[in-house]
Amino acid sequence: MSCSWSVYCLDCRNEGGATVERDMPVIRTLIRHRQAIAGIAALCHEPYPTDVVLGFDCGVNGVGRIDVSWFVEHHTHRLAPYNEYGQFADMTCARCKEAKDVRPLNLGQLSAKGLYCFECEPIIIADIKAAMANYPYLPELAL
Repeated sequence: MSCSWSVYCLDCRNEGGATVERDMPVIRTLIRHRQAIAGIAALCHEPYPTDVVLGFDCGVNGVGRIDVSWFVEHHTHRLAPYNEYGQFADMTCARCKEAKDVRPLNLGQLSAKGLYCFECEPIIIADIKAAMANYPYLPELAL
């Protein structure tokens, strides 16, 4: 099964920078070298002759493109690998405190602080539903 991975800025809640198929280690590498990527922005924006195109490819067989201007804007922020299923890699689950693939709970107006792994997510949802039983005037959550 394929999975697209990209870079996500946790500070701005913005996805961008680069996207690759099935190759999350490439995203980790880009995040680790974000200062260097931001530093080549001036090189990419130099006026070149019309027959010269300067760009940087990444990923499997050149799939994906690095958006250096995105890295210029976000290189000092907290960045994380993020996939098309809404999971963040290499982050700590707010419940079990283990480094796993995690995702935020989609609870509408309610807030469960933090990101949770797949093992802890059902426990957190059950806890929230149990707590909501004390407030019958709140609408039913579709979890």
